[in-house]
Amino acid sequence: LAAIPPQAKPAVHMAAGILERRRRHWDEALAFFQRAAAGSPAEKLEAQKQSIDTLIEARRWEDAKRLLVEVREQNPDDLGVAILTANLLSISSSHQERTRARADMDALRKKYPSKALVRYHWGQFLKREGATNAAATEFREAARLEE
Repeated sequence: LAAIPPQAKPAVHMAAGILERRRRHWDEALAFFQRAAAGSPAEKLEAQKQSIDTLIEARRWEDAKRLLVEVREQNPDDLGVAILTANLLSISSSHQERTRARADMDALRKKYPSKALVRYHWGQFLKREGATNAAATEFREAARLEE
């Protein structure tokens, strides 16, 4: 992947970043997402969301929070940003933040009942809470909605 030239299309850098994240090469993934962010506004937003996901997976909570604040200011109505915000709050050590995250995600579930992404992440919340049967139902519904 090191052979990918910096001037490659943002989609190439995005794909390389996703691959590096799957390999748990956090810094390499973030570097590719940073290059992908040089594209259009939509490509920049997607690259920033992928960066936040990577920072969360790498357990770099404070870095993820900083980037999320910036992204949320620029894209306050983006569904993916709202989901990322709830996800980041849900893994907080603060009971208050986890409670807020659950309420935020539940509100998204009610607002967007036919969005597979929302149903999948609601399932993730339920799974973390130990409600595995309810989580499985949400995962199946997310898969059905993707068809």
